Amino acid sequence: MDVAGAEALAARIAQQKQWREAVAVRNGTQPAVDPDGHALESIRPGVRIYRAERRLEAYEGRTSMVTRRLRKFLVDGSWDAEWPVENVESVAQEPTKPGLAPRRRIVGQALALAEVAPPVPAAFEGTAVLPPVTDRISAYTRP
Repeated sequence: MDVAGAEALAARIAQQKQWREAVAVRNGTQPAVDPDGHALESIRPGVRIYRAERRLEAYEGRTSMVTRRLRKFLVDGSWDAEWPVENVESVAQEPTKPGLAPRRRIVGQALALAEVAPPVPAAFEGTAVLPPVTDRISAYTRP
């Protein structure tokens, strides 16, 4: 095993050791392995921080590109999660020809997200692109 492999293995062992600090993990109430471990970026005592996720969603009544980062905290012996908003970029609707869905682009970023979609059925006009995500969620159900 080379140095990089040894470092990766040591980091993975440290991540699993920290995950098992939760009493809920040891007694089987929460999974034995972090289900979001593939996206884990860093650990600190009692805190796990994951890769940021960007998606188009309704935010404060407007279609926006929202960046959220999963964080888990060790609270009362179990891992609690939250998905706080890190960044919001307004998405402008550009006019299009009749029969085409509007082109979307990030305001201030030329052609960062430009796409033409097939016509939107009348039943879906005005609906949110993705359902909103609550600001705080619990990843697991406590007994």
